[in-house]
Order: sequence, then structure tokens, then C-alpha cells
Amino acid sequence: MKQIIINKNVLYLLLLGGTIGPVLDGIHVYSETLAYRTPAVLRTAIWVFPLFASSAVGIGLSYVLFDQLFQRKKITLSYPFVASGLVVFMIIYFISGFWNTDTQTKTLTLALLSVVFWWIWDRSWPGAFLALNTAVVGCVVEVLIASTGGFYYLKPDISTIPYWLFFLYIPASISVGNLSRKLYQNH
Repeated sequence: MKQIIINKNVLYLLLLGGTIGPVLDGIHVYSETLAYRTPAVLRTAIWVFPLFASSAVGIGLSYVLFDQLFQRKKITLSYPFVASGLVVFMIIYFISGFWNTDTQTKTLTLALLSVVFWWIWDRSWPGAFLALNTAVVGCVVEVLIASTGGFYYLKPDISTIPYWLFFLYIPASISVGNLSRKLYQNH
């Protein structure tokens, strides 16, 4: 099995996760979807930056590792393809924050968008498994952090999170996974 190269690609994932992630999280802050108990930077807690950075690395490397473990045939991704997935994910994130509708409509819409996203940007069963795993783990982590008082959703549905959150993690996982695949494509 080929070893995952921990080099500038990990640094790229850390940098992008630690900058773009909190900016996207700001959509939820400024749309009054969630709030932090101790905001420090742009109404966001300081621990959000390393959390998103490490999440990007974890998600990204899981796709590369999974491809290697299951000897998935070499996938050639173009930068425009990867970038278009990231842009569409950002649009979905914007919708999750600023679309003022009932939770059932938002949840069903994000569920449909996540299936379409998977179909266009991945269309593999390993990719579906990783995206669903990311959604479960991400929701559990958010429940745990919210239970400590770190932040709170203004309109939670189950425990401390909204139903639709699960479906936001699916395009997040696939878009970060494809970015990582592209970064490691030449190694």
C-alpha cells in the first residue's frame, strides 16, 4: 500500500480548513443560525479555527487512505471539477444559513441536494460511506461541543442541533475529499 505523503498537501488542507471553514461558519453566525458563548474573532470562538483545520485534514486524508486501502482505480480530477464542487458546497452552506423556511422543508431540500451532490461529484459507494460517516461524526461532535456550552443553535430540532445539519456534512465531505484527492493525485 502506498503511504500517504504528509507534506505541503496537509498544510494546504490545514490552511484552507482553518480559513475557509470559519468563514463558512460565519454564515451560520451572521444568519443567526448559531451563536458562540465566547466569541473572539468575527463573533466566532477562537477554537473554531483549529477545529475546522483539523477536520479538513481528517476528512481529506480519509478519502486518500480509503482509495488506497480499497485499491480504488486512479481517479483523475481536474481543478475546475474540484473547484466547482467547492463552490456548490459553499452555496449549499449559504442556503442552510440564510434560507428562512421551516426545518422540514430545509431538511428535505438539503437531503435532496446532498444526493445530487454525491451523484455529480463522487458517485461511488466508498464516497457515500465516507460522506455518511463524516455526517454522523460531525453531528456527534457538534452535539458534544454544544453540550459543553461552546455554542448553540438558535433553533435546534434534536438534542442541540437542527435536523438539516446532517445533510450539510455530505457535500462538505465530498468536496474536501475531492480536493485532497486532487492534491495527492500526482503522488
